[in-house]
Amino acid sequence: MYIYIIAQLKGGALVAQYVFHVPYWVGVLVVAVVFIIYVSLGGMYAATWTGFIQFSMMLAAAVIVFFAVLAGFGGWTQMVSEVQALRPHFFDMWGRTGTLFNLSFGCVMGLAMMCSPHILIRFYAARDPKVARNTVAVGTTLNMVFYFTSTMIVTGAVVWFKGLKDPDFAYIMVTGKLLSPVIAGIFFAAIWAAAMSTTDAQLI
Repeated sequence: MYIYIIAQLKGGALVAQYVFHVPYWVGVLVVAVVFIIYVSLGGMYAATWTGFIQFSMMLAAAVIVFFAVLAGFGGWTQMVSEVQALRPHFFDMWGRTGTLFNLSFGCVMGLAMMCSPHILIRFYAARDPKVARNTVAVGTTLNMVFYFTSTMIVTGAVVWFKGLKDPDFAYIMVTGKLLSPVIAGIFFAAIWAAAMSTTDAQLI
């Protein structure tokens, strides 16, 4: 879990670096302190309710930015052709790494996420077994929508920011390019929401 939390700290720190122009290490420390205080004071109850709110923010941000990317390209067909001109294997299901890798990776991101420890702990907060079972069905579906739209957002970075040194900046750069500063700021907060939603459960 500690290793997994590193990814969340980096995501939050990159947003702080982009929005507030602070050094990366300052962003890491601030985000870490906020996470620890947040979980210490709120516990499982806070993690459950805020996890629901934060995932709603994350899903809305991913879907809206995805449609903004489509509009920026002028449609799905144009997006695919421009990305393939630079990365021929991007939309190839079989890819460069092989069929089994890509199929298994898709299953991991779409289905196996529901088996992750920080996801499983959510079921302990369910009202009864029926609610827990329904949560699996609804949660898996929404997770797949989230990961699909998130992956497609990266296509904007492939075309518009060819020299991007850190791929983790992709969502931030695309969102900043396509949306007004106010809306982009709200969606940057969704990255913090994503990091907090994952980290609070991992710390618990």
